[in-house]
This record gives sequence, C-alpha cells and structure tokens, in this order.
Amino acid sequence: MVVWVVPESVDVVVTLYRDPHSTTYDDKEWTFLVENESRGRRSVVAAAALDLGRFAGPAPTRVALALPLRPRSRKVAAASLRLSLSATVLHEGHPT
Repeated sequence: MVVWVVPESVDVVVTLYRDPHSTTYDDKEWTFLVENESRGRRSVVAAAALDLGRFAGPAPTRVALALPLRPRSRKVAAASLRLSLSATVLHEGHPT
C-alpha cells in the first residue's frame, strides 16, 4: 500500500467547447495513471478515466471525488485516487 501524505496541488487550464444553445460542455476525457518506475523504465499499474466536461459550468464548482482505478498489473489488487476538483470558467468566446 502506498499513501502520499502531503497533498499535491496541480493547476491545469483545459479548453472546453459547448453549443451556444446548450448549458452543458462537450466531453473532455482525461486518464489518470499510476506508474511504477524501475531501472529507468515506466509501466502503468493502474488507470482511470474522468470526464472533465461534467464538472464545468457557469458557476465555480468544487467537488471531492473518490476515483476507483482499474488495475493494469497482476501485482495490483485494488487502487483508488481521492482528489478535490475545482472548476472556474476563465474566458468564454467563439472558436476561431
């Protein structure tokens, strides 16, 4: 079992698209990976997909998630990722 004690904050900017006549955004799927690194080589041991378009909206959003990861190695029985996700619309405009 591996647990990271210090929470790590990662800021990303994601471009999402939506139809001007709709309030929901298009799907934007991100894949979270847990990798094992040994002797300079990386291998994926667990992964999960998350649709970021579900969490975006006109008002700022903050959600706590427990994301179950799918094992990708026979050595991993189960894995999960707990994260806090916040979304804020920075700019709205027309795609060019």
